[in-house]
Amino acid sequence: MSRWRERRSGARSAVAGGGRGDGEGNSGSATHTERAIAYFRPPALFFVGVAGSLRAEVALEDVVVAGKTWVSGDVVLNSRTSPLADLIDRSHNDAVAIDMESAGMAQAARLSDIPVLAVRGISDFADGREAVADAKGTQPVAARNAASVAVKILRELPAPGPVPSRPA
Repeated sequence: MSRWRERRSGARSAVAGGGRGDGEGNSGSATHTERAIAYFRPPALFFVGVAGSLRAEVALEDVVVAGKTWVSGDVVLNSRTSPLADLIDRSHNDAVAIDMESAGMAQAARLSDIPVLAVRGISDFADGREAVADAKGTQPVAARNAASVAVKILRELPAPGPVPSRPA
């Protein structure tokens, strides 16, 4: 179920509930994104959250922006010695991070011809030790770091034009 809110009258922003049991993964992300696009008709989208690092040089709590390559799939990568990890290494050896939602969001945005930027904080190493990283509190810190970078980017963009009215 989507939960939308407008922070101030006429703002083009949304918070979509995309947690556990709420359509996680790329298909759930695509659904939430399509609903947000239909409701808000935004000129662009930012997708902010967490991801797992695929490279030693991408540390916990670092931020990865869409300009770098990452992988998005509907399964958790929890081992660096699995058939999935081998496939990623062979097919996407330049990928620096992995998540479960960005591809769905990007596909929905692409179908609506809306530019998108994904900003993800690194919360784990996608190696089966996510619970250890979570226990150390890396996920909320990584999410805050990603949000901070997204806000900095937004502040550099030109102000959008007037918000188009929605049909009743």
